[in-house]
This record gives sequence, structure tokens and C-alpha cells, in this order.
Amino acid sequence: AVQKAAVHAKHQAAKYGMNKGAKGSQELDAKLLDENERHVIMENDLKLEAHTETQLPDGYTAPIYVRENGFVMRLKKCDTGAAYDRCTTANWYRTVLEGTFPEIKSLKIKGEDEPERDILAVRDHAMARLMNMRIPMDVQDPSAEAGHTTCLVKGHVTCRKLSDFEATDTDNEVQSGIVPLERLWQDDSVQVSINLLTGHGLKDFVDSQMRVVVKLGNKTLEKNLTPFVSKHGSVEVANIYCQLDLEARMPGASELDIEIWSVPQLLSPVLLGVARVDIEDRWMLLKQRSLREQTQQDFLNQAVWPLKTCVFPKVEYERTGFVTSTLIEGLPPGVTRKWKAAELRQEVVEGQQGDRIEPSRPPSDRAPLELLQLTRGVGVTAEVVGQIRAWVDLVPYGDVTDTLPPNVAGVDYELRVKLHDVKNVQVFRDSERNDLYIQLHFKCQDMLGKALHRTVETGVHRFAVHKGSFNKQWIFKFQAPVSTCVLEFTVMDMDNFTEPDQVYFPVEYSLAELVQNAIMTEQAGHLMGMVTELITFNQWKGMNNTPGCWTRLVKRCFGCWYPKQRAKEDMYAELKVEFECVSAAAAEVRDAEQGAFLDSHTFLEPEGHLGWRAALDNPSGMVVMILGPTVAKRLCFACKSLLPFACCILLLLAIVLLVYFSLDIAVKIRSAGAH
Repeated sequence: AVQKAAVHAKHQAAKYGMNKGAKGSQELDAKLLDENERHVIMENDLKLEAHTETQLPDGYTAPIYVRENGFVMRLKKCDTGAAYDRCTTANWYRTVLEGTFPEIKSLKIKGEDEPERDILAVRDHAMARLMNMRIPMDVQDPSAEAGHTTCLVKGHVTCRKLSDFEATDTDNEVQSGIVPLERLWQDDSVQVSINLLTGHGLKDFVDSQMRVVVKLGNKTLEKNLTPFVSKHGSVEVANIYCQLDLEARMPGASELDIEIWSVPQLLSPVLLGVARVDIEDRWMLLKQRSLREQTQQDFLNQAVWPLKTCVFPKVEYERTGFVTSTLIEGLPPGVTRKWKAAELRQEVVEGQQGDRIEPSRPPSDRAPLELLQLTRGVGVTAEVVGQIRAWVDLVPYGDVTDTLPPNVAGVDYELRVKLHDVKNVQVFRDSERNDLYIQLHFKCQDMLGKALHRTVETGVHRFAVHKGSFNKQWIFKFQAPVSTCVLEFTVMDMDNFTEPDQVYFPVEYSLAELVQNAIMTEQAGHLMGMVTELITFNQWKGMNNTPGCWTRLVKRCFGCWYPKQRAKEDMYAELKVEFECVSAAAAEVRDAEQGAFLDSHTFLEPEGHLGWRAALDNPSGMVVMILGPTVAKRLCFACKSLLPFACCILLLLAIVLLVYFSLDIAVKIRSAGAH
């Protein structure tokens, strides 16, 4: 279309330019520009239509049909954090099987060594139908130091009573009968994915390189890495974060050994500990769980939704236009359009079926995050030397497994807070005045589970009526990324002889998104700067209390004497706060250039505090501050209403006195004239 427009424009230019000269040439340029723009717009509209026809409805480039009383919810994963949909457990067998095996869920183990006994009891109970024989056996092995090694013989033994005919027939073998489904072992190729996250309390580990060695039968994988070590209380945590994959045959080599080695620079490697996982048992139990999920009635009643097929009426809708708003990927520059809700016309087609939702069940739960014990030594001499957090995925070979998220080693960050003032305080604990102060409680937990708490307070604003000014700043130090980061604000009233009272209930402000944006901004080479927020306090003690009918009647009759009852929405207080999240390294550089940001420091003199300066600047405000709004209002009302009455009385007394003294003087004059 653009090429045809250009050719047409050339012919028009030759014809129009010869007849109109220079002036015609200018008019032609404007006309050709409009014509070209029109063709470009038409071409963009065609591209936009083709683009939206191939796009699935997403609410941006194509509308999403929402039925009456329905809603659309968007879920966004945090880019800077690790989100696991896996529970943490120390007993893999119980966590994986109790959802589909009611007998395992009801199996309770008590005792001092409950965790170890629980693992063995649940495993033996689950494997009783599959493989009830586990016998260690010594095998001669010249390559071993002791000349022999220990292996594990697995199998299944069943006993049944023979019939009389079978007992007397000694010539033929006894037939075992029908083999149950759970003992139909088959040869499978399995992909084993070992995901190691962290190591806790590793003995003999120094801050050096680490080697992870995975052994399964005659297969060995190893990986060298440099873990980030942090200290949580008295326990050192090593961030390993590595993934190793290998192929295994089932049945086959069953015991997976995960060895953790410390590799000093000038010394020989030192074995820290070994964690062992029987993947053959787990693979068989996972297959049994898959069968149970398709046949166990209680599980199906809870998992399958909907219980019957849902059929919705057919709805036809059409798009009628665009509005400039959002850039669409793949379109020419400048084409920024999206659907308007009003442009979606809906019409129910009678007698025709629309969407069908068939009953279905969700996929199986993923392998849990395990706390595996690291041991060193053999037999009775084995000792526990630490723990590792890991999960082991077992899937048919070729299936895709989850990739391990990046290492979440903490980076030192600072949260800088500047608290200005709180306004519209309409809740009073001390006769319409509060000795206000703000209490802040910082609660943070990093991705490794380390919790950090700190509580700070502002100065007290004495005799505060509706506003409290503080102008205080703090620095809260933590490690990012974080799983939770919250700052709790509480408006308090200071009492000299009793405990402080809460004026409003605490309000929590989540800072997780602020921290995430700060990390992403610094990765782009910028600093986020201060962010201003208004924290609203909308709940307080006694907010739902209503006065009695006589009280309401008296206040209505003498409204000039009592303060007007405010609506709840007009009693919400607002706190002005500024936040900034910045890494410790960037903060140090900026403080050197622009001046230090001091912790627990007053950055500006608070306004409206009780003092001679406030009395001189605002005398009426000082009276209201000392007496309270209601008392000041009553005093003002008394002055306005009683002062004229008192003046009238005084004027009347003056007139009476004047008349009295005038008559007295007249009498005296008469008496003097008579004499």
C-alpha cells in the first residue's frame, strides 16, 4: 500500500507541480504527507488486526471474556527470589505417601528417637507389599581395603497355605498363583536429578572450595564450587546450589551416595559427610502412588474438580475498536493500542453449548525439600556431622525436570526511612490531647530463613491535638533478596504513670516489592531514590461503640456545646513516610559524595511542639493545645454568648445607679433649699 501511494504521489506531483508552481509544490508536500500517513496508519491497522487474531487473550493485546460474577487474577513471580512449591520434610516416605495412603497417615510413632523410627516404620510399612526382604551380605572384593564389601539383597517373600492336593503332589512345582500388580517389576530408565541447596552445621569445613560427589553403582559425578558461607546464630550455612543429573536403570543400583568434600588450597581434600538415598525404593513407591491417585476414592473426592461436567452457554462477542495506550510487541514503532472494556460486545446464543469443563485431577505433588543427615563413619561408629537441604527428582528418562534457581547468597542492603508527621488524628486517649509518638518494628527474613527484628521510636510530641511532627530518620540493615520484609507502624500515646496506649491499631507496610525494585534498578546501573508513601490508620479501639439514645439526644439539643460526631472515614489518620532501599556499597559511595545519612537522627526541627516559639507564632493554637479543642470551643462559645449578656447587665446596673444617685442628689438639693 505504501509503494502504491508513493507511485501515485509522483504522478500527482508532476501534474500538480507544473500547474501550480512553487506554492503548489508546498501544498502538494502537505497533501502527499497526509496521504502517506493515511496509508501507513492503514498498514499498521492491518498488522495490528493480524497480530491480535493470532494472540491468545491476555487482557493487553486481546480482550479476555469474563463471565458475570467472574474475575481474572494475575500471578507474577518475584524475579529476584526463589519460589519453591515444595514442602520441607525430614521423612520423604510419609510426606509423599500419606496423601494417597490413609494407613500411612494414621501410622503414629512415639519415642525419644521418633524421627529415625518414623522413617523406618513408614518405609517398611509402604514396602511390605512390594519388597519385604532386605538382607545385607558380604561379598569378596579384592579392590576394597578389607578385602570384602557389603551389599544389599532385596526381594519379596510370600507364604500361603497349600491345599491337600498341592501338598501330596511332589512331582510338580507349586504354582504361585496370580502375581499382584504391585510386584510386577519392570525395567525402567529413570532420570535422577539431585538438587543441593544449602549445608548446615558442617563439621571441619573451612571457608574454602567444596566438592560434591554423587555415586550410583559404577557411575560417579562430581562438581567443584565455592560456596557462600553465612552464620545464622551459632550455625554456619554454606550455600551450595548445584544440580547434577544422571541416568539409572530400575531395578538396579539402588543406593545413591551424596558426598560433600572440603578442598583446601594447600591440603588434601577432606570428606565432610555422606548422605544416602535409596532411589529404587522411592521409584517403586512413586509408581504405587500414581496407581493410588487413580483409584483411591477419598483422594479422588478431594482432588477431582469439578465433580461433573460443566457446560456454559455459548457467548459471541466482537471487537469494535482500539484506544492508544500500550505498546504491543512485534508492531511498528508508535503503534501503542489496547482494547477498551466498552468495546467488547457480548451476546448469548440460545440453544447452543459453549465451553465445557470436564472433571480432572491435578498432577502429582513434586518431591519435597528434604533435610538429609550427613554422616561420617560406618556402622556403630557413624556420627552425624551436619545436614543438607536438597530434593531428588525421579522421572522417566527424557522428561523435563525443574532447573535449580540461582544462588541466593545475601547482599548487604540498607533500608533508609524518613518519618515526617502524622495528620488528622481524631482518636484521643487524654481528653482530646495525645502525647504522640510513633513506634516502628522492622521484621525481615532472608531467603535462608534468617530473621531480623528491630524496634525504634520517635520523640514524643507533647499535647498534640490533630497533628504530630517528628522528622526522624533511621537505617535498617539486612541482606537481600528477602522472603519477607515488613515495617510495622503504631501510633502511641505516652503516659507518665501508666503503660503507653495505642491510639490506632498497628499497620504493616510490606517492603518486599520495594526491595525487589531496588535490586533490579541497581542491576540496571541506577539508584531508585526516595519513595514517598502515606500510611493510613483506619482502625482503633472502640471504633464501633455507639453512644446511648439519651446521650445522642443531649448532644443534638446542645450541639453548640458538644463537638460534632465525625464519620469513621473522617477519623482516619495519615502518616507521611519516605523509603529508600539501596545496597551498602552504593550507599557508602553516595554518602561520600552527598553527605552521610545518619541513623536515629532528626533531619529537621519538628513543628508545633509546646514552647515559647510556638506560643508567639500561633497563640490561638497554643490555647487549643493546652485546653483541648472542646474546652477551647466552649470557652469561645461562652465568650461569644455570655459577654453581650454581661454587658447588658452592667449597662442596666449603671443606669439604675445613675437614677439612684440622681434622685439622691435631687432630694439633698431640695432639703438644702428648704433650710
